[in-house]
Amino acid sequence: MVLNKREKYLGIGVATAVALLLLDSLVVSPWLASWDAAQDADAAATLAIQNGRDMIERQQHLTATWQQILQRGLPASDSAAESQTLHAVADWSQAAGVALISLKSERTTQEPPFQVIGVGVSASGTMSAVTKFIWALETSPIPLRINELKLNSRKDGTDDLLLTISLSTLCMPQTQDKPAKPGATPVADARGGTR
Repeated sequence: MVLNKREKYLGIGVATAVALLLLDSLVVSPWLASWDAAQDADAAATLAIQNGRDMIERQQHLTATWQQILQRGLPASDSAAESQTLHAVADWSQAAGVALISLKSERTTQEPPFQVIGVGVSASGTMSAVTKFIWALETSPIPLRINELKLNSRKDGTDDLLLTISLSTLCMPQTQDKPAKPGATPVADARGGTR
């Protein structure tokens, strides 16, 4: 069979199109897909590295803050922590120009190794004074957390606000167990335990 010139060109064109289609499906498309996957993996790795760096930086900052708290010393009793918090809140309210209505202790809970002491505060003052007072609480050098904050207007149309806050602070009570003397053997008590 003899092909004329037109059929030859048509055959060459079809063969070239099939070859390009095979080249695209077997080489180019998989390579582009792997390139996109590599770019996505690179972006994910970059994000993971940045998140890791942020975590390390935050851990260093929190470690420094925790060391400062430990150097100042967490109170060893709930009464010391409560007294420290009540005096600090009274001082900050006076410095901010807020009038304390009530300042009372609330429940104490155990979150080993800490004891959490609650304090309730009711105060009144202008927006500026309340803002200064809340800022003093938030930037406190003692371990203090605002659990709940309510802000209401005492009279409509005036700059006289009523502030109710639930705070908590921490103490680290000393354990009552005395360390065993070196070389001492435990003695069994009447219940079968050791002491």
